[in-house]
Amino acid sequence: MARNQADELANERILWQLLGFAGTIVLMFMLIRVLLPLILTIGLGGLVWWAWRWHHNRQNADRAHFNSIFYDLIQAHGGRITILDFAMTAHLPASQAQRFLDDRAREFSAHFEVTDRGDVIYCFQSMKTVGVSSELVSTMPISPASTAACSALIYPLTQSQLAARLNLSTATIRRKKTAPDFSLWSQAKDPENILWKYAVEEQRFYPVIPCDQEIVHKSSISESN
Repeated sequence: MARNQADELANERILWQLLGFAGTIVLMFMLIRVLLPLILTIGLGGLVWWAWRWHHNRQNADRAHFNSIFYDLIQAHGGRITILDFAMTAHLPASQAQRFLDDRAREFSAHFEVTDRGDVIYCFQSMKTVGVSSELVSTMPISPASTAACSALIYPLTQSQLAARLNLSTATIRRKKTAPDFSLWSQAKDPENILWKYAVEEQRFYPVIPCDQEIVHKSSISESN
């Protein structure tokens, strides 16, 4: 009889151990179920933050690299640069090289020259590229009207932008842009009598008459020489 009681106590002890183990498993499962979304959210947030930091640092490094190439080309070519020059040196697609140069043109108030073949030359001017003294620059007369005109023409226009400027439909611009007389035709429509030329490869419209500010600038330099 004593032996039976010992067996019953042993079985009861084993049963309680099994129940405790099962309870622990259930409790762990419930905790995981509750905490798993939070853990996943924190982990995903950390991954997104790391990816953003990597992309941001990569963009800064690329920008610094492209700016260095840009300044070297500007210095080497007297302030004149084409999309092809920059694309070849920086190993970039033409579209990306154009966006970069368009941004720099707006930033540094560049003007453009369009060749007879439709190639666009970005012209950036500095004291080194134009060879003019600071005293000469400070005495150049610049009217508010010419300054406003230049500020509006320091970047190329898309087809829809030019249509809005000329108060015409985009269909009209599309039909006329490849015509031989497009430049004179656009000049007659332009509110400031600006002559425009279409660059086929860039699919942009560029002003080909320099602003009054540029004319004064160049004439002053010529007189100084």
